[in-house]
Amino acid sequence: VKRIGQSDADKKKLRFWTKDEFDSFISEIDEKKDVMYHAIFQTLFWTGMRIGELLALNIGDLDFDRKIIHITKTYYRAEHKDIITEPKTKQSIRDISIPNFLCKELQEYVAKLYKLGDTDRIFPVVQEAVQHKMKRVIGKTKVKMIRLHDLRHPYVKHKLKNLSDYWPDRLSAKDKPARPVFLLSFQVLFMLSQSLNP
Repeated sequence: VKRIGQSDADKKKLRFWTKDEFDSFISEIDEKKDVMYHAIFQTLFWTGMRIGELLALNIGDLDFDRKIIHITKTYYRAEHKDIITEPKTKQSIRDISIPNFLCKELQEYVAKLYKLGDTDRIFPVVQEAVQHKMKRVIGKTKVKMIRLHDLRHPYVKHKLKNLSDYWPDRLSAKDKPARPVFLLSFQVLFMLSQSLNP
């Protein structure tokens, strides 16, 4: 007998990709011919930022010298207008460290943008376009279907018990508890991969 509420619980189960699954997905996007979407999915997976946060980024949010992305706003489209607002919570305003390879990719991508203004979005697309692209690429691979939002939940979230020890050293102790546990830095992924492949 099926328990009441079981279907709802199943719907709430997180679906996420392992790094191998993400590698299979991203390999289907040509880094040279499809530069923007390659950079979009790399950034979503390795930073854990929300799609609205990513689509709101401008050149001033990228600190290539310190390898940091500043998250201060979010983007959405409503009534045929681009809307950029502050995040819903103060905890959402944060700095995210990025690995060297992502920093390099973003730097090269931005350098190719023609007449980019200080407040221009570096990814001038809407969420629906990113979702559509993701579904099309998944269709070309053998990876399981997940939602765009699920890219925020890297598989290491389910491997580590105490994530507070793994935040970058530059974060103060006061900042650590406020960070959602699924916003894992690339350092965590690297540490786990080292432990699983000694």
